[in-house]
Amino acid sequence: KLLRQGHYRAAQYELKKARRAAANMVNHHSLDVERVDYLEAMSVAALGRDTLALGGYLATYPNSIHSDEVRYALACEFFELELWQRAVECFAEVDTDRLSEEQMEEWCFKYGFAAHRLGDNATARDLLLRVDGRGVRGDHAKYLLGYIAYTEDYLLDARLHFASLSESKEYGGLVPYYLFNIEHRLGNNRYVADRAEGVLEGLKGGRRAEVMRLAAQSCFALEEWERAADYVARMESEGETLSRQENYL
Repeated sequence: KLLRQGHYRAAQYELKKARRAAANMVNHHSLDVERVDYLEAMSVAALGRDTLALGGYLATYPNSIHSDEVRYALACEFFELELWQRAVECFAEVDTDRLSEEQMEEWCFKYGFAAHRLGDNATARDLLLRVDGRGVRGDHAKYLLGYIAYTEDYLLDARLHFASLSESKEYGGLVPYYLFNIEHRLGNNRYVADRAEGVLEGLKGGRRAEVMRLAAQSCFALEEWERAADYVARMESEGETLSRQENYL
């Protein structure tokens, strides 16, 4: 009851007492002790980033009926600690048939994210595509799928994923920038020239300079010489060092 209510320290105190009592009983049942150890490990983990309690339980009870739930919790702890290799290894060992629908959704996203951080984008893509786009992790999954496609030059896929985030509260502000870059790489100079000013609104630093640089290139390609020269001049006035290409323009 204390665990369900989130009173983890109180639960841990009661579980320690129960563990001592069970260990001192002459005819105690091993499953009773295992159950107490399982609950204690989960309560300790819930109090903070503690992988030792969960790992210790798995080492002691490798074939427990709770082993998949504990292994899943341990994988999530490694994820929060950004120990991506350990997280991937644990996620891969989880029997997903034992996960709830919510846990399965989290498993797909976190496993996919960790795989991406390790450079395994093929695995990441397969897992992230299984995340419900309407769920709480939907926008995060779409963004990662768009970013992976963008970095791997699957530009049409990237455009599709980013465009689906146009109304997203978390990522909607990034969509114009990525679509702008994608259209430039696809050679759609008119799109770039017409939307540059809108994309520049609110941008600072390197991204702002990059947008002006791409706008100058597209205007030059469209033979809109004055606009191209104006973007280069604006870059210089904002303190950007002009490259050989900008000086050529």
